[in-house]
Amino acid sequence: SPTILYLRICKPHPLTKPKSVTRHYLNMNNLSHIANGVTSCSLEGKRILILGARNGARSVSYFTAARKEGAFVFVAILPKHEALISSLIQQESSEISAGIQLLVVPELYSDKNSNDVAAALIKQAGGHVSFDCCVTFQEDFVQLNADLCAIFELPGCDPKGVEATVNKYKFRQRLAELNLGSSALCATLNNFRSGNMRPTGLTFPVILKPAEGAGSVGVFLVHSMDSLLERINMYEIKYPDRCEEWLVEEYLQGPELGVELIMSRGECVFASVMECSKTLPPIFQGIGRFYPTSLGNAKDQETIQECIRAAKLFGLDNAVIDIDCKHMGEGRGPVILEINCRMGGHSVGLMHQEIFGVDLVTENFRCGCGVKTAVNRDIKPPAACFTKLVLSNRSGELKKLNFETFFNVLRDYLPENLKKKLKAARLSREAGYHVDSEVMPAILAFVYAEGKTLAEAEANANILKKYASRLVNAHILTDSENIPTILLPAIEITLRLARILQLSHYQANRLLKAEGKYKRDALYEDEMRPRPGVMPCVM
Repeated sequence: SPTILYLRICKPHPLTKPKSVTRHYLNMNNLSHIANGVTSCSLEGKRILILGARNGARSVSYFTAARKEGAFVFVAILPKHEALISSLIQQESSEISAGIQLLVVPELYSDKNSNDVAAALIKQAGGHVSFDCCVTFQEDFVQLNADLCAIFELPGCDPKGVEATVNKYKFRQRLAELNLGSSALCATLNNFRSGNMRPTGLTFPVILKPAEGAGSVGVFLVHSMDSLLERINMYEIKYPDRCEEWLVEEYLQGPELGVELIMSRGECVFASVMECSKTLPPIFQGIGRFYPTSLGNAKDQETIQECIRAAKLFGLDNAVIDIDCKHMGEGRGPVILEINCRMGGHSVGLMHQEIFGVDLVTENFRCGCGVKTAVNRDIKPPAACFTKLVLSNRSGELKKLNFETFFNVLRDYLPENLKKKLKAARLSREAGYHVDSEVMPAILAFVYAEGKTLAEAEANANILKKYASRLVNAHILTDSENIPTILLPAIEITLRLARILQLSHYQANRLLKAEGKYKRDALYEDEMRPRPGVMPCVM
């Protein structure tokens, strides 16, 4: 079983959050253990600190990956995650679990001014062990991670550079200062509403988004000021503590690209670009990725080079970086939308393993430890591949399915003629996870398929997704107060559509009638791409 080290604070304590602290910054070039002479890629005996573990079985898979490389793992977690993570670790072999320690701290501050306090809490919980690496896979802790790397004198990213990526408005300003690409026009909400402070060319329709956040939560396309204010009101009622500042941004049409970079000692040792599938506006929820992109190799390479330049200028020297961008064609070129100072989520890791033979998780640890990366450049990518997300179609609790064995279970479930089409599959949520489809269906799993063309790969992925959806949703124990989806009448479909797209019931009805042949499962088994005759979701 895992070792659990507790730090309980039940009364005023000298390490509680002070009114002011001094931020620490480190010149990464002075670190001897990331000198250019490093030749080993081994993680044997390294002490790796991981911040956060809210993703259950997926988080534990990261710990297991480090243990299989011979590293010792220290996980800084909040008390509310302790029971689940501890039980999942206990299911691993004794060889794996014996090298994992949970550092239960009362609070992991994401406030950038609290890095001294967080460092002291973690050090005390860990018995003042010296770490070789500090990483995170959660957006909440990228700033804290950069600050702790500086305090503990570990390889990492420039805290000031990371800070500039966290707030999206400041990020846009920094892009302009660094003369990076053609940045999307943007303004704070107050400046946009004042009219005279609005950048030339920033007109409706526009993108409304929180200045900080991840996963496209709170990102909407709006067509009028009334619609914009209504969206903010809806969001702030639902998430009263989540957003303090809003950003209004130019709406750029066209495909969105996801770029992954492995940065080691200030140089890019691996780069990839894939195209992202999104739901229809007014929301922009990622529902899959595919490779290669529809833009062609020349634009892909131009996009990658701009992203590498951005990573270097922001000082993101030792990490796996996930960058969202678009290519606007001749005259404007690549436009960087966001830089996430952590590995991409959902199916990104699985796709890189299948397409390029690159394990982004272990490479992230190597970058953090300052050792040589182990990227194999001899892998030939498939002609085309597609990943589809399996979403929940009912509310309840996921039962029985196992994170590690899901691929085999799904393969056995498939008809014989489809078994060879399934190249990879992974659960996103483990047994015991509560599914709530209030805003968007929960992402429960993803399937990966290949083909000679993108059309063939997508067709294979679509049919596999239907079987995976039936399998996974059959393991959801429906809440007694909820009606199972199998019994949903037409009115319930309308209500669900309204809830997912955040439309009025009238607008949802109009959308369904315009489609004509809209199926009950369309929200879950189709991409919700624009189809002839479908009314746009306009507020």
